[in-house]
Amino acid sequence: MALTTDPVTRRAYMRVYMRQWNSRHKDRIAAKNKRWSEKNAEKKSAYNKAYREAHREKLQAYQKNYVRENRAKVNALMRAWMKNNRHKVNERCNRHRAHKVHATPKWANRFFLQEAYHLAVLRTRATGIKWHVDHIVPLNSKIVCGLHVEYNIRVIPALDNLKKGNAQWPHMPS
Repeated sequence: MALTTDPVTRRAYMRVYMRQWNSRHKDRIAAKNKRWSEKNAEKKSAYNKAYREAHREKLQAYQKNYVRENRAKVNALMRAWMKNNRHKVNERCNRHRAHKVHATPKWANRFFLQEAYHLAVLRTRATGIKWHVDHIVPLNSKIVCGLHVEYNIRVIPALDNLKKGNAQWPHMPS
């Protein structure tokens, strides 16, 4: 393709030329980017943090939409990560189980606790929507740790429980 005065043809030519140039000089480009990142690390991280805080809702909406549109791809990536990081998955599950065990007093009514988990399974089957047993006051948090007792659990849709995380509860101090 020869260089012409036609802007469309010239743009196409430059696109092909730059793609070839970039593929020939990958190491040079990577070194330049690395030098810039090292030189501007503080500015870069401060900007990213400020940008994320300023556009939190926009970024969350983008992520939700991406996950919704690419559900199979995201699930495959998560399964692969879990398979390759089995030790991390096991550690997290065991940590949660241990917190639950230590947070369950002897006087807790185990019948009601088992019924709550059974209710979550029944609601999942009946509605087709996943339901979780939620601890109203989280078992493990930076501010407070709740108990695994019948007064501290409720059955709610999984999406609501995952949104909540362990970051909020009723009458939470601000």
